[in-house]
Amino acid sequence: MPATLLNVLSKSARRADLLAHVAGVGRELHGGLNNAVFVVETFHQPVCLKLFAPERSAFGRHEFAVLQTLSLAGFRRAPEPFGLFESDDGSLVIVESFVEGSSLGNARLDHRQLVGLHEALSELYALAPPLDAALDVTQGSPPGFLERLAAGISTAPLEPSVHRLWEAWFASDQVDLLRRSPPDTVGRGDPNLANCLWDGNGIGFVDFEYGGWVNKVLELANHLEHVQSLSTDEASWATFVDWWQLDQTDLERFHAARVMYCFLWISTLADHADRRELVRGRIDHLVSLLDHG
Repeated sequence: MPATLLNVLSKSARRADLLAHVAGVGRELHGGLNNAVFVVETFHQPVCLKLFAPERSAFGRHEFAVLQTLSLAGFRRAPEPFGLFESDDGSLVIVESFVEGSSLGNARLDHRQLVGLHEALSELYALAPPLDAALDVTQGSPPGFLERLAAGISTAPLEPSVHRLWEAWFASDQVDLLRRSPPDTVGRGDPNLANCLWDGNGIGFVDFEYGGWVNKVLELANHLEHVQSLSTDEASWATFVDWWQLDQTDLERFHAARVMYCFLWISTLADHADRRELVRGRIDHLVSLLDHG
């Protein structure tokens, strides 16, 4: 890393100082919703700088800990963490390796990309970090997630028919099965295809702010229901799911989780006027999932 940049990272008192300097020496990457991300060319390799505002500093510390854990476990499909710098105003910068590739967000995945996603996730889920690694259970894990979702459903501006569907489903055996789905592997926590980068041969992952212990089957379901995944058709996703060779119980858990995450997106987008058509489509999809439950 250039000495002048290292000096700025070490001594900058404010996020504004960091942004001003990094913007002068680096290229801003587009697509990050919550943080400013830049790539800086160095003598040895390009490095990525991810800047967290003070109010999101906890996410920065968590992501850095997850990246360290993945690096120590030998996972090479995520950024290599080089350093964490904190300014006097509480803002953070993660310095990490640059992951090549194009975002798959909203892409219609072809067969090679689905194979690449399966291979990359299989490597991630096969990791066995020590139990005392600096990882938390992700926010998307039941039972806590179910209670937060129930609270969100209760206040979302949803049609009465959707509330009735929720009440019937929330009292079903599917919810009991989800409550008996403990974390069993390390995952991304936010399976957004926008953070899956395709380089023509394989997939790398970025953005581990929500990474940690997950239930693999639930995270797979979350992949399919995420709004960034909707351009890929159900038949292709069905093939992808078949590759995981889930047993009957896990298939039932997977289906229940799809319903859960479908409710999540319906309630999340319900008050967005520009997403009404999407919400309507998600409600139709939800009804289809429930009919085949």
